[in-house]
This record gives sequence, C-alpha cells and structure tokens, in this order.
Amino acid sequence: MKRSDFWLILLFLVSGLIYYFYADDLTTTGNSIRTINAVVERAIDGDTIVLDTQEKVRLLGINTPEKGEFYKDESTNFIKKLENKTVKIEIPSKDKYGRSLGYVFYNGKLINEEILRNGFTSLFVYDEDKHTKRLAKAEQEARDSNIGIWQKSTNFGCLSIVEFKYLEDGQRCTNKERIILENSCGTLNVSIKDDATHIDHVLIKKGTFTKNYSCVFNDAGDSLYIWDNSGLLIFERY
Repeated sequence: MKRSDFWLILLFLVSGLIYYFYADDLTTTGNSIRTINAVVERAIDGDTIVLDTQEKVRLLGINTPEKGEFYKDESTNFIKKLENKTVKIEIPSKDKYGRSLGYVFYNGKLINEEILRNGFTSLFVYDEDKHTKRLAKAEQEARDSNIGIWQKSTNFGCLSIVEFKYLEDGQRCTNKERIILENSCGTLNVSIKDDATHIDHVLIKKGTFTKNYSCVFNDAGDSLYIWDNSGLLIFERY
C-alpha cells in the first residue's frame, strides 16, 4: 500500500468516527443549522433559556412580554416547565448579544409554537423559514380564542385608531411616526408596544390622543399593540 493511500484511508476512518459521535453538533449541509440535545438549566424569561453547557438560547419567532407587561409571569412560567428536561434545539445562528437563536423541541412538540398557541406571546419574525407558517397559525389560533395576551380588556372598544403613521417620509429618526387615537371612555393607563421591545406607558384621557415616535415602527412590517391592565385594547399589524 502506498503511503499516500494509507493516510487517505486513515483520514476517512477518523472523519467517520467524528461524524458518528458528534453528528448532533455539526452544521447541517446547506442550511447552516446546528442541532443539539441538552438539558435546560434555567429559564431567564419566556423566550430565553440557559443550557447545562451555559449556552444561552433565544427562542426564534416569538417575543414574550417584558417585566411589568401583561402576561409576563405566565410566559416565563410556561418555559420554566422545561427546567431539568432534555430538549432538542435547532440553532441556525446567533444574535448580536452572542445568544444562540433556536427552535426548541420537547416530547415531540415545538415549544416556540406551543407558547404562541397558549397566547403567552406574539409572533416576531425577522427572516421567514420552514417553521414560520406553523408559528403564524398557532398565533392566529390564540387570537381567535381571545386567550392570553389576546384577551380583550374590559375597556375594549374605548379606543379607536384615527391615524397610524409608521413611515418617516424616507428619512430615519425624524420623529414623524404618529399615532392618533380617539378615547370614548374615561382615562386609560395603557402600554403601547411594537413587535420588538419598544414600550411606552402613557395615560390617555377621554378625547383625542396624539403622540409622535421616532424609529420605533419598522417600515417593512410591524405591529401596534395597546394593552391596559385587564387586556388588549388595540392590535394592528401591517
């Protein structure tokens, strides 16, 4: 046997062994998706977990309520049920904070989908992928059922949108985004939010309410949510 043939065969055998033992940690061909199995050590909140390897994973396709928001505790408690459980995670990429972005599976269920179906979060998609349609369907089921964050406030119907201007005339951050609302009831203490993490807590008195924003709403597509402490008042997606 030639020396070159020996080294070629040895390389092939070593590569095969590496694939056999570490296949779940390799990137899949073409899609750049890393698939791992790991134990959830703890849940930080409704959309972020820490694995026993200390890797942080941010669940893709959702954005759960922040501290002080409607259904924050419920969304966090839902994910806490995964603590000390072994899950399968598809990880396509990382975010700017170094967190892995992924889809979490447990007992054959896609957890990102289940938390949407239970109404504990809303859909939040940067780039569509193979899971986007099923996530959107799960959110729609929760909305149709008026559960979780989609539960209508006892003051539902008090607010109506007069104008919702999300474009800033082709310029960036010019304070020309504008929301005009008509309040037909008494003073309301509300949270105004987009799909991301921009939250504005305001008092809206009876009559016309106007407020301008700058670089809050995404020109390419976003949502407007308005809640008070008993539920949803306004939802508008474009």
